Amino acid sequence: MGIVGKTLIRNGSEKLKEYFLPRIIRGEVEFAIGYSEPGAGSDAANMQLKAVRDPERGGWVLNGQKVWTTSAHFADWYWLGARTDPDAKKQLGITLFLIRMDTPGLEVSPTYTIGDERSNDVFFNDVFVPDDQLVGELNHGWTYICEALDMLGPEGQLKPDEEGAPMNGRFERSYRYTVVDTLGGGASEIQKNIIARRGLGLPPTY
Repeated sequence: MGIVGKTLIRNGSEKLKEYFLPRIIRGEVEFAIGYSEPGAGSDAANMQLKAVRDPERGGWVLNGQKVWTTSAHFADWYWLGARTDPDAKKQLGITLFLIRMDTPGLEVSPTYTIGDERSNDVFFNDVFVPDDQLVGELNHGWTYICEALDMLGPEGQLKPDEEGAPMNGRFERSYRYTVVDTLGGGASEIQKNIIARRGLGLPPTY
């Protein structure tokens, strides 16, 4: 709800809203979030997963890799950013897509942390995504990734114990949780990589 739902409410097509929002509210769908890549961990604007237009089939073909996708091995859908304009500045040219995890060409490979927790690498080998699974406007994905939850105005900031809080304060709780999100998704592993490569001089593929 905090990442996928709020963005669909504000920017998704009517088709995506109609399909996903009721399922999100009822807890009937699991999402994996795909921003981090081998060369774009904490710098999501540098993502390079390539999406090339396929006008004959009415969609996009994706090739590349995502890393630290914790939910990929049990999620139903993949919410991810891909570079649709390689010539644009790195904050531009990124588009959000929703992809079923059972789409042909999508391969999930486990990565275990030192604490034996599972994350995943996800490989894209000519993965086709139809146009109606593109979220919002083409090349505006970075803007959506960085959005705050402000669509409800002042009422959206009401806490659960305050009168008139929409959905019993779930929007306010989700907004506060975005602070936690800035440190989630493999941030500790990213810091270990930085220390190993810059501090210890180890190669990128150690």
